[in-house]
Amino acid sequence: MLIIFEGNEGSGKTTISNNIAALLNTKVLKRDSFKNNGSKFSIFRKFYDLNESAFWDWRFFLEMLDPLITSGDHFVCDRSFITQEVYHRAFEQRFPENPVTVEHEDLYNDYAKILQDIPHLIIYITRDIARNDDDLLQGQWNVDPDWSKIAIDKYYNEWFSKHEDKLNVVRLENNATIQEAIDTAINSI
Repeated sequence: MLIIFEGNEGSGKTTISNNIAALLNTKVLKRDSFKNNGSKFSIFRKFYDLNESAFWDWRFFLEMLDPLITSGDHFVCDRSFITQEVYHRAFEQRFPENPVTVEHEDLYNDYAKILQDIPHLIIYITRDIARNDDDLLQGQWNVDPDWSKIAIDKYYNEWFSKHEDKLNVVRLENNATIQEAIDTAINSI
């Protein structure tokens, strides 16, 4: 099964996905391409160039995993193509020179269609995020948290409204402890 963790910055995706991977005795596939990589947001400008999509193309990744997943293996992903679409839409406001085109729409829809045919679970972490040292699930922030909470949440909600009825999605709601979040995720698998 392909187990994908999605959610806003600092929501606990990495903490929970690492714990789930350890319990399933597998590795976490991380999308390090979403890190700032030196200059602020430079990776986002390059990332959405369709000429480079073959390198980042999730269709290939999903098709490659299909025989492995159907054999009963588990793969845990800390972010996925869903992040790619959500962040592209959110950053379109900040970088209008990289709009979401019809070609992007087709690419993103293809990803979701392929995922439908693969055993999968998307764990969408919707918990409130607040920068404080007491929140053990909170991770690092790669973008401004105030902007992120509004803009990125908006596009996650749009994505899940569009696709949730066709995909296997579990929402981890607000105020869960690490153990409660892990238990909910494991019980859903």
